[in-house]
Amino acid sequence: MQKFLVIGMGPGAPEWTLPAAIEAAASAEVLLGSEKLINAHAGNECKKMLVPLSGSIEHFLDKLETHRQNYKCAVLVTGDPGYYSLLSAVRRRFKPADFIVIPGITAFQLACARLGLSWQNYRLTSAHGKSLESMLARLSPEDGAVILTDRNHNPHTIGKYLTDSNWSNRNGWICENIGKEEEDIEKIELFNIPENKEYRLCLMILQPASAE
Repeated sequence: MQKFLVIGMGPGAPEWTLPAAIEAAASAEVLLGSEKLINAHAGNECKKMLVPLSGSIEHFLDKLETHRQNYKCAVLVTGDPGYYSLLSAVRRRFKPADFIVIPGITAFQLACARLGLSWQNYRLTSAHGKSLESMLARLSPEDGAVILTDRNHNPHTIGKYLTDSNWSNRNGWICENIGKEEEDIEKIELFNIPENKEYRLCLMILQPASAE
């Protein structure tokens, strides 16, 4: 049984997908992942078997387990597989010897590049599908932060939570649809994040307290 691939396809537009990822996806017989992503990389002749992500993650991994018995499989994910993506679930089910990971550019890397930020001292965390308490546990009030958001934990909710947790005011950015045509980067202050604006597919970048 050959190894399957877990491929990071970047944040959106094709130019941000690494050549190694494109080549790896093209080599697979079965593509698994979000319907939009696997359709985008199915090829013009569409000879590949496409398995869209539906139901639970465990159900999706069951399908991967079945197809990998007879076919070369590739799991496609946006961004990088190891950054709040499917790789952690894959590792719970399979041994590292069972798969090969192809890294990808993340939305936060591209956003930091757009802003000219050096991010090695920023703390990375996510409020996407997680509690704000667990998010806060990975942060430090003095350091910079990169935070993935979701509909329930939007930038305003996160900003209020950090303010109530005694964070000082600081500048930052709300980065929406990074790497896509609708990309937008809005400069904000932690204490004054718009309450009524609806944000989609966004992340927050907050500068260190010392940068103010």
